[in-house]
Amino acid sequence: FQATHPHLPLAYAGIPILTQGIQQKIRKDNDKLTILAAAPKKRAGEKGAKTLYDLAAKIEANFPNTKLISPPNMPYSNFVDLLGKIDIDIDQLYSFTPATTALLSMARGAITVSGAEEEFYNFIGEKTLRPIINANPFDIDHTYKQLARVVSDAEYRRELSRQSIEFVARHNEAHIVARRFINFWDSL
Repeated sequence: FQATHPHLPLAYAGIPILTQGIQQKIRKDNDKLTILAAAPKKRAGEKGAKTLYDLAAKIEANFPNTKLISPPNMPYSNFVDLLGKIDIDIDQLYSFTPATTALLSMARGAITVSGAEEEFYNFIGEKTLRPIINANPFDIDHTYKQLARVVSDAEYRRELSRQSIEFVARHNEAHIVARRFINFWDSL
């Protein structure tokens, strides 16, 4: 955008997530891990849904402590409620950054498979938190291994869940994003 419109101001603010009142899932150690693989049918191709569904199905087949759910399209409010009942969100394959669904599930403590390139973390100034399993379309086997570690290592899972909540609070809480917009506006 900046290359074609250098005279227009440009800033990054992030996707706002209203975290106040969000309940984190309380899980028991003997509960199966619920893995969500869902994409709107019209956007399944751009999200890499088939590849990610196959990855999640392979995890479910190889790890008896997991349960894969892939609900059909549903009303948004039902979908947001569902995000509070999952442990892992298989979000998207072809992205450098997490988007709205990933951030909504992370705010609830779910672990997300989505875009999380090192350049994204550098861009937002995040030095320590790495809660997202970076989906790599060129190396699905690597993504599988990362996800296998999550489902087989409870301590690692708890740490990523904690980091997910902290990441959204630090970078995407609605008032923080709003403040970025205001600061940008005031700087013009």
